[in-house]
Amino acid sequence: MSVTRTEIAHGCGVTPALISYYFKDKRSLLDAVTKPLVSVYKSRFDLIFASRQDSAGKMKAVIQLLIELSCDNAFLVDAMLNGKDGDTLDGEDRLAVACFRSTITELVRDLLNDKQWRVPDASLSELAIWGMCRILGDSLRHQSALSSDPQDALQNRIDFVYETFVTGRACPAE
Repeated sequence: MSVTRTEIAHGCGVTPALISYYFKDKRSLLDAVTKPLVSVYKSRFDLIFASRQDSAGKMKAVIQLLIELSCDNAFLVDAMLNGKDGDTLDGEDRLAVACFRSTITELVRDLLNDKQWRVPDASLSELAIWGMCRILGDSLRHQSALSSDPQDALQNRIDFVYETFVTGRACPAE
């Protein structure tokens, strides 16, 4: 929300007047960018939870989705996590994010109840998952140009996040 129309116009190679012509305010411009992305990620999220995978498989798929989201559209993760002021996402998208977050928390609770994860608090774990995936996705974006096998790098990050909560330690390899 802090970027100006002039900056957007220059980034797109058009005049600020053209941006103003199509988007009456920043809110409409932001919605034009975020709505299709939230829709795509919500569809992928819904597919994960509609699958017949067990809780562990679903959580690994969620972690992958969050890392990919952070790698490809980090601004959207920031908007999702910092959207309390109501200024970042519209009501429909905030509802989708609330659904993501509560469903992930429930999945953490399932893993705790099944004694697969060792974490002290499901809600804090949900936030930690978002945060870890945000940072690891960002690092994946920077590493992907250097990596010979980006899929292997992604899988290493998925395993790291998942195993952190299985072991209850920040360094699962120890």
